[in-house]
Amino acid sequence: MQQKELKELNEQGKIKTVMVVNRGIYWNVAVDTEEEKFAVIRAARGGKREFKTLDAVKAMLDEVNIQSFSVC
Repeated sequence: MQQKELKELNEQGKIKTVMVVNRGIYWNVAVDTEEEKFAVIRAARGGKREFKTLDAVKAMLDEVNIQSFSVC
């Protein structure tokens, strides 16, 4: 799932849970929706999107109007 789809699902109210996962040197975002269990946000060029900082994750989530998430 890419950021654009994440925004659309959020606007439709289909997101159940957002988890931000620390992978040591980067962060991933996993989303639990009505249709898919913990889909990882993907980069536009393919592969999992890797965020260097938690602030970068928060900025992306703000762009798609997601305010509530868990950090693991």
